[in-house]
Amino acid sequence: MSQERIVQIKEEGEQALQFITTMAELEVWETKYFGRKSEFNAILKGLKNLTPEEKKMIGPLANKTKQDLFEAFVNAREALFEKNVDFEKERIDITAPGTSVASGHLHPITLAEQEIADIFSTMGFVIADGPEVDTERYNCSRGSSSTRYARYFLACHAEIR
Repeated sequence: MSQERIVQIKEEGEQALQFITTMAELEVWETKYFGRKSEFNAILKGLKNLTPEEKKMIGPLANKTKQDLFEAFVNAREALFEKNVDFEKERIDITAPGTSVASGHLHPITLAEQEIADIFSTMGFVIADGPEVDTERYNCSRGSSSTRYARYFLACHAEIR
């Protein structure tokens, strides 16, 4: 009885594998034939209740069937994987130049200054660089000690008077 059922399970499993087209169907097949509650697993668990002569006949047949079904399962899984994956799309050209990654960034204050300068430039203002502090002391008083700056000094003090 058990020998015939084991052979029948093997034939059913191999035939069912031929009609599987998706990985989901393959997972269902795996559960049906190798799952904990599968009929084949119940036969393997029932080996302990058999007599030693029956074990010698059914045990090797069950093991061989399990190995054959597992090998067929692995082959079917590989075939499905190869059929479902388009290797030409997945191919990566390692000789192609990669994308360059910019290192570093500008300080947030610098970014804000640039944005403000852009805003004023669009309104018609001109950005000019110069000393950050211009006082009367530096523009007029410093020149009084030298004759070289006399004209400049007089011009500055003429405005003050």
